[in-house]
Amino acid sequence: MKNLMHRARNWLISILRPDQRRNWSKDQVKHYRAFLDDFEKIKGVCDATVENIRIHDLLEKEIRNSYWIYRSSPIEQAVLIAKIVLRRVGELVKVGGTKADRAVVAARNNKPKALFVVSPATGIDSLANVATSSFEKEDVAFVCSGENSRVQGEIQRRGFPVLLADNPEDSKWRPCGNEVKFLKGLWAGLRSIDRLNYVQKLFVYLYTRSALKSLHSYRAFFADQLKGGGCQVFTGRPRTPFIAGAIVAGRECNAEIIFVSHTIWYKLPCPVGRLYDLSIFSGAILLTEHCKQEVQRVNPNVKAAVVGMAMPKRAPEDGQLTAVGNESKLRIGMFLGVNDFIPEILPRLAKLDVEIFLKTRPPGKNASAFSYLSDLYENVSICDHADFSMDRFCNSIDVVVGGYSNAVYSAACLGVPVVGFLTPAEKLYNEFLRPVLIPFDLAVVKVSDAEELIAEVSKISGAKDNLKSLSERQLQNASNYIPEVNFSPINRLLSRQG
Repeated sequence: MKNLMHRARNWLISILRPDQRRNWSKDQVKHYRAFLDDFEKIKGVCDATVENIRIHDLLEKEIRNSYWIYRSSPIEQAVLIAKIVLRRVGELVKVGGTKADRAVVAARNNKPKALFVVSPATGIDSLANVATSSFEKEDVAFVCSGENSRVQGEIQRRGFPVLLADNPEDSKWRPCGNEVKFLKGLWAGLRSIDRLNYVQKLFVYLYTRSALKSLHSYRAFFADQLKGGGCQVFTGRPRTPFIAGAIVAGRECNAEIIFVSHTIWYKLPCPVGRLYDLSIFSGAILLTEHCKQEVQRVNPNVKAAVVGMAMPKRAPEDGQLTAVGNESKLRIGMFLGVNDFIPEILPRLAKLDVEIFLKTRPPGKNASAFSYLSDLYENVSICDHADFSMDRFCNSIDVVVGGYSNAVYSAACLGVPVVGFLTPAEKLYNEFLRPVLIPFDLAVVKVSDAEELIAEVSKISGAKDNLKSLSERQLQNASNYIPEVNFSPINRLLSRQG
């Protein structure tokens, strides 16, 4: 009965909150290629720019998100369209200031030297490391949008002030100038796409128009913050109007805009816009020389600093999860990432005499969404990211199974033996995206299929005395690809001494 209630709840949530990643995962490469073909038609007629950046590049991710509407169910389409309408109604009836407005006023009275602009895709850890290593805490402010305010607690826990970027004047926005030109071009491009019907084209148009309004709003917010000069902007993946607004405002105010990577690869052709060639940034903070070489191959003019990753020594017995009942069992860690293979292998791993710990994605507070897995398998526990830092999680497990999640990099650098595993779909993604490096490359044990995975895990479980040796080999593998953490190159990037 309990499992039935979990399934019913998850089904209801999937209807009320359509999961674009779920729709996206149904033959990802095929549909991405279809999108690339159609996006070329949109690009061909969208030549409007803002601060010398083409608007369709700034909104590419939003166009792609809305584009998956044609692959959603009719109920999902109706819910998504209703959300746009309700959001518009909410803007029209909004009265007075918000908590975010008060945060803006506070920021005006105490201008920071650096703004760290955070979205779910930018990597709080990387931005926080740069802030701590290069600035006094009173000289920085972290900024997140009200829509992603869950990251506030994670930032405040680290001792940094947080600004919420919400603009109560959204309802007054009317497109003008190049914005009108872009929207006309967008509609012309959509009209030429045969795979979408009229309703779907209208949805893509309305969704993108809403994103353009957000871009306008965030651009105004950040322009106000950067007024007067002397402030630098640090951010990560330029994938949302929030991040794009900070970039545009930074260029408008002649501020330095620094890209901070939280991954150690540089992927092409995803995304398709020019934002990821990093030419719109003043510089880039990267984690490996491999990344620097790829970035400068695409854009030789980008100044880049390589900072590496921390690789502390670790013994397999360090740290314990209180949830572990029998410490003699092998403790396996996995990460609930975007391209999860967990449903594919978990039923088979759970049959072994092991303990399995699944860590949720940042910012966390979402463990309950996966609690049904603990109900299905008695040796599976869910670790919420908000409660388990990477260090704590990695010090509480013996091995990690994975090969595609970025968290596997951190595990490898902490000396947790990685059993590298890629599904056929993930192998296809790698060929399509052409990454410089993937976590699988660092694995101390590599398997080619699920059968071999089960065999290797069973072998490790039966010879736990070898874990220390595996850990030492894992650290060596990681050091072959990733330099030790060193933040001094950031000072040289920012033209400081050091």
